[in-house]
This record gives sequence, structure tokens and C-alpha cells, in this order.
Amino acid sequence: MNAGTKKTSSVSGTDAASGPASCALAMMPRPSRSHWMAEPVEKMAPSKAKSVRETCADIVAKHGGEVPRDLDQLTALRGVGRKTANVVLGNAYGIPSGIVVDTHVGRLSQRLGLTAEEDPVKIEFALQPLVPRESWVLFSHWLILHGRAICNARKPRCSQCPLAPHCPRVGVTLSQ
Repeated sequence: MNAGTKKTSSVSGTDAASGPASCALAMMPRPSRSHWMAEPVEKMAPSKAKSVRETCADIVAKHGGEVPRDLDQLTALRGVGRKTANVVLGNAYGIPSGIVVDTHVGRLSQRLGLTAEEDPVKIEFALQPLVPRESWVLFSHWLILHGRAICNARKPRCSQCPLAPHCPRVGVTLSQ
């Protein structure tokens, strides 16, 4: 569950989006699912732990113990916002309900000139017409991984970036 943290990211796989930048993103290696595991509730902050317990109780009581496969039903659960719902639907069920927008996806979408929006929901809706629906789940993972590995916030490594020839470098003032 995402209760205000910026840790939500995970990995899945299909095709790339269209265009030169997305072709380079598609060439990035597909990471393993083994690196992300559920954090024990006991180690969570008290409010997040409470939210997780209540969400689990609601899933049992209202959905027969099955995690819903519907965006509206997921976002009706305590502590589940649009980003978390898209992660669950895309990664657990393979349903491309939307594009997950975390800090990396938001930053890179702007830096690559794909949108000028700053609100995550507006960024998601701006990206959807640019990326084929079947690539929505992977697209956010490509941007997240690229943002961590090459295009970090403070000093992106533009000299090592496969997207450099296609990148307008919006907002980049210092790079390696």
C-alpha cells in the first residue's frame, strides 16, 4: 500500500512505447521481480501499519479475500490511491489500467519533453495517448529504472544516456 511514501515501484514486462526515445528505453534490461518484497507490517510506521491492516480486513470482508481487479474498487480501499491501484492491477493481474507515476516518472516525463504537467494524475493522463496501452505497465518501470541508473535528479549522466540524441533535457542545468 502507498500511504504517502515514494517507494512504490515494481517490475513486469511487455513491449515498448513508440518513438526513438521509447525504442532506447525498450532496449534496457528487464529487471528481476525478486528485488521487491512486502515489508513486514511490524516494521511500518504506526499509521501505515493500521492502514494495511484495515485494508486487508476490508478485502476479506468486502471482496471475499480477493484483491479487487478494478481501479475504482481498489481506490475505495483505505490507503490505496491511483498509483498503488495501477501498480496492483498492472503487476499482479497484468491489467494496464493506467501509467504509474512516481517521482522518477514525473521528472523524466518532463525532462524528456513528454509533458509539462506536474500533478501525477495529469502526468498519467498526458502520457496515456503517447504510449500504447499494452506498454503502460512497463513504460513506468523503464522510466523508473532509467531515472535511478542514468537520469537522476541532481546530476544526470547525459554522456552515458542512450536517449541523449532525442532528449530536450528540460530543466537540466548540470550533467555528467
